[in-house]
Amino acid sequence: LKDFCADTANLIFAIMIHVVDLKHSMVDGREDLEELAERVTRAQKNMAEKWTMARRENTEAGLGLQKDLRTENFFICTLSRIGSELVNFARSEAETMGSSSKVGVAM
Repeated sequence: LKDFCADTANLIFAIMIHVVDLKHSMVDGREDLEELAERVTRAQKNMAEKWTMARRENTEAGLGLQKDLRTENFFICTLSRIGSELVNFARSEAETMGSSSKVGVAM
């Protein structure tokens, strides 16, 4: 969860820089966004695997999904959804970086 939050925060920061300062190096910015998006995706997968294992351990122990875990399940799903939306936006922006329609907008 810590890695996911850190990677997501870094991606948000990079997107903000991209959106606010389009004069910043388009090639470097594209690579940064793509790399950060990939890091968030990897962290999401890692978080999902750990969460699945935690749920499975409780279920196999006959405990079912405890009340505390139900709240955490909603929290994890919400974080994952936010991460997915950010990754999609970052990848979309990375694809359009350097296009003539974007250059000069912030001038």
